Amino acid sequence: MFRTTVTALALALAAPVSAETLMADRRLSTVLDDGTDVVLYGARGRGTVQYYYLPPEIGVSTAESGSPEFLFMKFASDDVSGLSGALLHFLVEWGLTPEQEEELATWVETEHGGELAGAATMHPVNADGPSFYIVSATLDDEATGGELVTSGQASLMPGGKAAAATRLNADGAQVLAATFEEDATIADVTAVMNMEYAVQVPGVDGTVTIDWSRIENERETIFAEYERTIAEDATTTRRCSFLWWGCDDERGDTYAYSYEEIHDQFSFLAESEYIDFDFVQGDIPEEVAGPIRDAFLQYFIASVTQASAPVPEARSGDDTDEEAPAVPDIRQGAGYTYDVTKTRNAIARGRQTLSLDMDLVVRYPWQLVGNMKDWYDVAVDDPFAVQEVLLADPFFQHRDIVFMLDGDIEDMFDQHVNAVTVEVRRVREGADFHDSILFNAATLAEGGNLGHVTYARGEDSGSDGYEYRTMWNFRGGAELVEPAAGWARGSWEGVTLSAPIESRRIEMEADLDEMDEVGITRVTAQVRHPVLGEEVERNIQMSVRGGEPLIEEEIFLDRDAGGYAYRLIFNHRRLGRLATEWSARSSDNYIWAAIPEELLPALEEDDADAPEVADAQAAVEEEDGDQLSRFNILATE
Repeated sequence: MFRTTVTALALALAAPVSAETLMADRRLSTVLDDGTDVVLYGARGRGTVQYYYLPPEIGVSTAESGSPEFLFMKFASDDVSGLSGALLHFLVEWGLTPEQEEELATWVETEHGGELAGAATMHPVNADGPSFYIVSATLDDEATGGELVTSGQASLMPGGKAAAATRLNADGAQVLAATFEEDATIADVTAVMNMEYAVQVPGVDGTVTIDWSRIENERETIFAEYERTIAEDATTTRRCSFLWWGCDDERGDTYAYSYEEIHDQFSFLAESEYIDFDFVQGDIPEEVAGPIRDAFLQYFIASVTQASAPVPEARSGDDTDEEAPAVPDIRQGAGYTYDVTKTRNAIARGRQTLSLDMDLVVRYPWQLVGNMKDWYDVAVDDPFAVQEVLLADPFFQHRDIVFMLDGDIEDMFDQHVNAVTVEVRRVREGADFHDSILFNAATLAEGGNLGHVTYARGEDSGSDGYEYRTMWNFRGGAELVEPAAGWARGSWEGVTLSAPIESRRIEMEADLDEMDEVGITRVTAQVRHPVLGEEVERNIQMSVRGGEPLIEEEIFLDRDAGGYAYRLIFNHRRLGRLATEWSARSSDNYIWAAIPEELLPALEEDDADAPEVADAQAAVEEEDGDQLSRFNILATE
């Protein structure tokens, strides 16, 4: 019999250590006066319990001026033919308002004797895949508009923003506008953020056994019995086969199971004793057994599946409040596909037994969903947020040209950008039209990332567009003009300006126990990345004494760069600094700070004369040169 130790299960389920350790048995939930549902977890510790809230629903973000960062601009070529199209651009965020936090803090103190400590630490679902999606039949249809562009990543902190933008044709503009009408229940645009949070589940004396080989050998029996239970009590329209014996969906893609379906399949296997929980104390209270079973469900999911894009079809079912603690409310849109390699590895384990007698830190999925109907109702009275433009109207003698900054603008201005100037011109008979917009930290705080130029038509009888160019002024005196020569052609419907640099959050993780055992006190990831075509360096440091096995740093690099290069430098108590070779990363933002295998014997023996140690010491002082050119990372035209 294949037996997995306690340590193996802990490693399979372990989440990075957060600033706080949330306890599974300290879960609270409430509904605020405005109808906002809030889930909280208490942190480990003695005395007054510190509670942290999980992200509530998504909402449209607002500038410091209070204006919604939302634009829906409908435009028509004349007043007879109807809409010609529309421009849609919006930013979303999550978090509680100061008033909501005050109400929640009062409830936590009066009802539970605790203190509200703020938002819980959230984690990305995967290292480099998207975690922010837009679900929309209109925006996803090439026949109704152009390409939908999103920032791709869900914000892991309250107040952090995600963005989406698209341009719709006449049909798409009319269909989407109809869903914004007062009588509509929801609009045809829903934003989805996927992330995870970590909680500690207390261990018990017992084991769980999963018989992978029996599951594979009895697949026909399992499938037939599962189909029978579905026929008797169908709770969703999204069922398709079972486990890795799946099928393709209507588009020919590999079928993505919902979280609910995965949970149902796991429960079926447990009830049929393919998965067996054996608690030494016999029957234990459900409030203890439930979190343990759910923790193993996360292990089951991680063992054989991978997360996929959200499933847009609606589901039905008898969801009750009582189910909420055991099953995270991520059923709308979450998708999981069975991974062939993971599945083969699981089957090869045969009969697998895992011990449950230690505390486990488990990552649970958490999904936020928000519908644009709510945001539109907030923004509709703002003349700059919801606009209608008649391109051929004589009143067009005065009109606004809209420019919007895209990307991680606030962080960019904090760290790299002084100002962005947009020059606008229109060549015409007589005097040409010239104007400009300035974006800086002050204008962002006052009016957000939206800027306007009012065009005075005068005697201009032409109907073609205008021209513009953008000047980026960076800290340290560097400047970048786009386009490099001449002017870009602008659209009357508006222009979205993408920054020449973009942000990446680099995660570095290490085994601190192993480092301490071999005498390493610190590890530094020396990261080289291109900014405005120049190679710059950022050091990401992790100390054994700090006790944090995973840290995250934000870097900025050219948006069309090929990635970054890095090497690791280990500080040894007696042997000094030891460096690895340089390597490159493209889309992977995760660094595992592994001690080179060839160094381990020398470190364990504290052998200063080992050639591997000498090589690693020499590598620190060697001239490392231009690493980005070496790996062909610098952006190319």
